[in-house]
Order: sequence, then C-alpha cells, then structure tokens
Amino acid sequence: MRTQNTYSRRAHRVSVFCKGVVHRLGDPYYTLHQSPTQTLYWLNRWIQAGISPNQIARIENCAYLKKNDGVYFSRAISSNEYQSLRRLKMPMHYLIDDDYEAMAKDEALPEKYRQKMERFSRGVLPAICSAKDVRLYAASTALAALHGCEQIDPIWLSPSNKGLARPESGKTIRLAFLSTASHLKDFSILVDQWLPMINEALRRVGKQARVTHYLKSHVGVEQLPEFSNTRWEHRFALPWNIYRRDVPRAGYHAILYPLEDTPVNAARSNSKMKEAGLLGIPVFQDAATVVQWIDRT
Repeated sequence: MRTQNTYSRRAHRVSVFCKGVVHRLGDPYYTLHQSPTQTLYWLNRWIQAGISPNQIARIENCAYLKKNDGVYFSRAISSNEYQSLRRLKMPMHYLIDDDYEAMAKDEALPEKYRQKMERFSRGVLPAICSAKDVRLYAASTALAALHGCEQIDPIWLSPSNKGLARPESGKTIRLAFLSTASHLKDFSILVDQWLPMINEALRRVGKQARVTHYLKSHVGVEQLPEFSNTRWEHRFALPWNIYRRDVPRAGYHAILYPLEDTPVNAARSNSKMKEAGLLGIPVFQDAATVVQWIDRT
C-alpha cells in the first residue's frame, strides 16, 4: 500500500492555527465548541433553536452554563471539576455517552486512559447518577437501559453548500476511517481483515482507493501493510472545531466503520451514522458490504 505524503507535526499545527483564524470569522458560536459530545448533544440543539450565543457560557472542559436554565455537561470529568460545577447551585444535565466501566477494562486502550476511566466509573459517575438535582441522559439505547434514563440523539447541523464537497467520480475511491483513538482495536480489524478484501475487489475492477485516517499519533504508520490498489493518507487528529468543517469538504466517498463485538462498542451511539447521513455518503460496518459497493461503483 503506497503512502501519500502528509504533514509533519509542526506543519499540522501551523495549518490548524491558520484554519482556526479563518473559521472563526462569521461564526458567532465558534468559541463555544468544546468537544464533539458537547456540540452534538447540547450546543447544536440550542443553535437549531435560535438560542443566542450570549445565553451560553463555556465552563470547565466539558460543560456549558445556559442562562436561566442550568449546567449541561458530559464526559469523564474529574472529581474537582464535578465539585466546581456543583458549587454553581444550578440544575444539572449530564449525558452518559460511553460505557466507562467497560472502557476501564478494554486493554486495547492506552493504560493511562483506562486508569482515568476506572477512576471516573468508580467515583465520579456514581456520584453524578445518585445526585437528585442531576438529570441523566444517554447517548445510546444500551446506555439508557443500563442507567435507566432518557436516550437522546446527536444533532449534526448541515454545513452550507459552500462547505460541503461532493465526492468526485473517477478511478480513485476515497475511503475514510474517522474514528478516534478509542477505536484502535477496530482500526486493527480494518487493517488486518477488511483491507485485504477491499484491495482484492479494487484490483478486480481496476480501481484505486485512498484510505484516510486521523490516528497518526497513535499507530505505527511505518508498520502498516502495503497493498497493490490502495494507499494510505496518514493524518493527525484534528481539533473538533476544525474537524467539523474540514471533513465535509474532504470529498470522501464512504466511511469505514468496523466495530468489534465488545461491551464498549455495544454502547456506542449512532453519531457516525448521523454524520454519514449529513455528508450524503454510505457508512459501512462490514467488509463484505464494502466489496459489494465497490463492485457496483
């Protein structure tokens, strides 16, 4: 598999800085975006409802204070962060978006990350769930059943026509693995099981593919296998405020989304499906379906 030249880390940082300067122009909500979870489950709802950015404030790393309403937060926050939010003495709304106990046991994840999940799942999360002034929400039906709370869907807001690139037709098919470092085991499935099948399908129909991922800091790119009809595009992870604007402009033909049968993946939300729907492209969860699609493309 041939590898396309990609940015060095320094060039990546310069590019991100420059894009950030451009993107914030004309976007009154730009500085309010914190993380995908905070945007997709809280902020986008308010943008969609026409709530003024003056009514919303960023507090802590993963929390909003909505004027005359309350605190909206998510993710595996620290005990100190949680206590800081409680001192505001406002109604609280918490989104559970992962099976944190299962993540603490997932050996495919970095050890420090697992330790953080264990501290959160054993200490902070039970405190949040037992607090009478915290309303709980879940990002998937599995998590809603586990915690006995309401399930809500993420909201992906459509970019302007100017910001959405349609895939170009031709012999090169652009495929993207858009998952984060919490999906490293799934990335291994892509490399070891999916790509040999995909490459054979491409060879059979006489086409080429480029597979883009954003895990350059987390995988040994020099150890990735080579194939005849596919090449890698290695990219560093993008800050969320850049990702949500750049990916719609990338012109991908499809998203590759392998999911190993694990408790962590069983609790995943449908966010990737929603994202693919926004982009107007298919998202594949098994290699055989990708092969069929290549045969028809």
